[in-house]
Amino acid sequence: MENYKKTFSIKRLWIILISGMVIMFGILLFLGSEIYQMAPPIPETVKSESGEILYTRGDIETGQNVWQSIDEMEQGSLWGHGSYLAPDWSADWLHREAEALLAIKSVQPLPGLTLSQMEAVDKASLITEMRRNTYVSVVRTFGTEGCVN
Repeated sequence: MENYKKTFSIKRLWIILISGMVIMFGILLFLGSEIYQMAPPIPETVKSESGEILYTRGDIETGQNVWQSIDEMEQGSLWGHGSYLAPDWSADWLHREAEALLAIKSVQPLPGLTLSQMEAVDKASLITEMRRNTYVSVVRTFGTEGCVN
């Protein structure tokens, strides 16, 4: 028991704790300064080929602030499981797009149909419109003559 008290004395435990914290915070400060120095630059202005200003540094920073205010950025990157907790932005967009298309289609009445029949026709055409595959597959082969479609 006496050997245990020498090995794990209060003074020695405090020294281990304080030195560990100094080392850990030193590493944290060093890596933080490296991350700060390696941050990508933000341009003052972004111009089109014709010279028209598309957006400025202030626009970029405002966009960053909007994204950070949503708080989903930290949830996904910090905890590593944001897809389980954060909203599904793709599903949200598809839902909004479907509602907008349905509103556009419902403005054009079809003669001779009741309201419930028109709603059924609109929903059926919406499903057809939303599920239509517009992907165009292009297979290219490369030979000695160049690219052939």
